[in-house]
Parts: sequence; C-alpha cells; structure tokens
Amino acid sequence: MRIAIYARVSTEDQAKTGYSLATQIDACEKNVPAGSTIEKFVDEGFSGEFLDRPAMTLLREGISNKLFDMVICYDPDRLARNLAHQLIITDEIEKSGATLEFVSVTFEKSPEGMLFYSIRGAVAAYEKEKIKERVNRGKKAKLASGKLVERHYTYGYDWDKENSNYVINEDQAKVVRLIFDFLLNNGYGTRKIALELNSRGIQSPQGSYWQPTAISRVLNRKAYCGIHEGLKYKYTLDGINHVTKDKNFDDIIEVKTPAIISEDMWNKAQRKIKQNTYLSSRNTKHFYLFQGVLYCGFCYRKMTSNFKRDKKYYYCQSMSLFNVESCGNRLIQSEILDDYIWNTIEKITKDKDQLNLLVAAPKQDDYNKEIIEQEEALIKKRKTIIKWVNSQLITEEEAEPQLENIKAILNEINAKKQNPQKKEVVNVDEIINSAQSATTLEEKRLFVTMYIKKIFIKRIDTGRTEINRKPKFTISIQF
Repeated sequence: MRIAIYARVSTEDQAKTGYSLATQIDACEKNVPAGSTIEKFVDEGFSGEFLDRPAMTLLREGISNKLFDMVICYDPDRLARNLAHQLIITDEIEKSGATLEFVSVTFEKSPEGMLFYSIRGAVAAYEKEKIKERVNRGKKAKLASGKLVERHYTYGYDWDKENSNYVINEDQAKVVRLIFDFLLNNGYGTRKIALELNSRGIQSPQGSYWQPTAISRVLNRKAYCGIHEGLKYKYTLDGINHVTKDKNFDDIIEVKTPAIISEDMWNKAQRKIKQNTYLSSRNTKHFYLFQGVLYCGFCYRKMTSNFKRDKKYYYCQSMSLFNVESCGNRLIQSEILDDYIWNTIEKITKDKDQLNLLVAAPKQDDYNKEIIEQEEALIKKRKTIIKWVNSQLITEEEAEPQLENIKAILNEINAKKQNPQKKEVVNVDEIINSAQSATTLEEKRLFVTMYIKKIFIKRIDTGRTEINRKPKFTISIQF
C-alpha cells in the first residue's frame, strides 16, 4: 500500500501539549501495514488554523492525483484545528479512494463516526479559542500591573528582567537624542540623518550602517517619551507568516517606561515628520490636494488617483484590484472634489462649536455601523459557501476563489475597523487659523497633511458628469 503520514506541530503545541513530531511519526508508523511504501509530510511550526501549510499543500496535491491508498495522522487536530477544514480534507481523501486513519481515535465512515469526528473538531476549535483568550487575558493583566509582556529589543534600552521593563542604555540613548535633535533642530530627513550618523562612525542597532528605515523606526517609537503602548498590534497568521495589523486603540494599555526624550519633543517630531512628508509630496508630477487621506465611503478602501484624458481623477482601489468586485463608487474629477471638500472645511472651521464636536467625536463614527454590517454579511456568505462545499453542492475549486475574495475584503475591513487612533490633544484655534490663512494650493496641502486624518467620500449621483450636471457627494471628515 502507498501510505502518506501527516504530522504537524506549532510552537504552542511543542510547549504545552507535547505533540512532538517524532512522537507523532513513530505512532503513525506503527499503524502502517507491512510491505507498504511511506511518504511523510511534516509541517513544523505551523498553525492548524489555516489550510495554507507547505506540507499540507503537497499532501493535498498527492491526494488529488490519487497517489496514496491511506493517509495516517496522529489526531484530528493535527490535520486541522478548524472543523470545516477537517471536513474538507476528509472529503478530499474519500473522493480519491483512499482511507483516513487516526492513531489516537477510531474513525469510522458512518453517521455515528462522522458525528463523533465533527464533535472532536468543534471541541479542538473551542480549546484553541480558550487558549488564545486566556493568553490575551494574561497579557492584559501583566500590562495593567505596569510590566511589559515580553522582552522588547528596543535601541536605547537594556532589559530589566526582574521588573519586566526597560532600563536606559546611556550610550545608545545619546544616539536616540541626537536623531531627534537632527530632525527638529537641523531639519534633516531620515536619509540625511542616516548619512550623518554613518559619517560619525556611529553603528546601527545591528552593528552596521544606519539605513533610513531604521531612523524612521526610532522617530516613531513612542516608548522613547516614556509611554509603551501594549497590545497596539495584533498578530494574524496567514498560514505561514505573522501579519501585523494595527489594533483598536480601545485595547491598548499604556505602560510607563524610562523616558529618553520628553513627550513634547516626541509630539513635535511627529508633526515635523508630517511636514517632511508634505514637502516630499510636492515633487509628484500631478498635484492632488487630498491625496493620501481620501477613503471610499462604500467599502472603506483607500482611494487613489489617476491622470487620463488630460484630467485628474480620484477613484476607489476596488476598481483596480484583481479578482475584487468594484464597490460602485465611481470616478471623481479631482478639481471638482477638491473644491467641494475645501469649501466644506472652510465652513467647518468658521464654526468653532461644530469643529470642537468633530475634534472630540468618539472613535465609533456612523460609518462603523456600515463596516460591521458588511463584515457580518461577508461572514455569513463565507459560512454558506463552506456549507455548500461540505454538502458537495459545489467543488472546493469553485469555492476557493470566492473564499479568497471574502478573506481579502474581511482583512481590509478589519484594518479599517482597527485604524482609529487615540484622540490627541488638538488645538482647535490653531486649526482655524491655519485654515483661514491657507490661500495657495501648497498652504492648503500643508493644512491637509497636518490636520486631516481621513475623509470618507461617497459619490451618490447616478448620471454622467456633463456641463450642467455636477456629481453629488456625501463626505465625513476626521480631524
């Protein structure tokens, strides 16, 4: 017989459950009939939450090509953590004519056997979520007590293991202060700062030459002003690597750290970085007043710009993304939209009470309701597609493009939901004065760069733009 053995461990499994690869493979080999040929498929350090694992992909290709008579796995949760994924793999094995065996449990192809199998899969998924919730709760408790969750290798600090916090490394701290000084007092950009440090023979954190990206990381790390933002990021497995996403600020827990610079200096540095970004954007071939802050009011993707037929346009990224259906937000001439938005800004900044309300507005804006509704609809659609696959109404090949499309949109929605930033202390009078004094395009662009976070735009007219017909919009501005 041709036998495929599948084994998998993740870091968590190795540390907590003792499912070593050697143990799994040895147990599986004891169930191999005499005289059989064996091919082993091993995923080391990969989560069972996703099907996209290197060895699993190869195994499924072999199953599809009917290369095996039997697949042996130590336990169902080694095959997959997700019940739907377990059922998909099981269905593939059965369709190929092969049989599936587990070492730890008896799997029978009967209604009772499938029920037991499904229950075990559901329990495994439940246990996984319990572990994640318990770990997250532990992290929050540790941060709330004033300790960092884990060692952070941050330039400028050494690690105090006993107190789980930073200790200033004075030699490196001098370099950190020098970097901020170059930015604020000399007006240097990241590239020039890197060149200056390298010319002085100052080594980077890796012991080599400084790069602009390393300078940027230093300038944006808030811990240097005495505030470490715990749980700022969440880590989502894509099957192979960790993908970092901004976390909702409601979950952030601030921990005090030894300050290398003042909080005032750090805030000034962030404003200076924005100014440098603006100055850099002036060199683009075509000028777009609100480039970088426009977002689609329908699907919440970032809007981009384009120049065609001697006209400049803004448009939603869904119009150009491969294998993603357009949300329906149509092209908008930039000159028309720029005038409309700037006129709105002028009206807002003439009404101090209205501006105060916008600046102090809660993070859960009206558009969040639409985000949640869209997310719920996509999750429901995903469940329906998986149900169709399990019921053999459609093939996995037919379902895969739809599921990938849903996954991509859900990832984007999740990023949009978690993007709101903690409200900074904003000087409303400063915003009003800057808006009223902005008369040239460059002054207006500087105002946008400094004070506008996001503008959500919906085009709501249905006809073509003609001489006597102007497009209609609804907008939401975040300061």
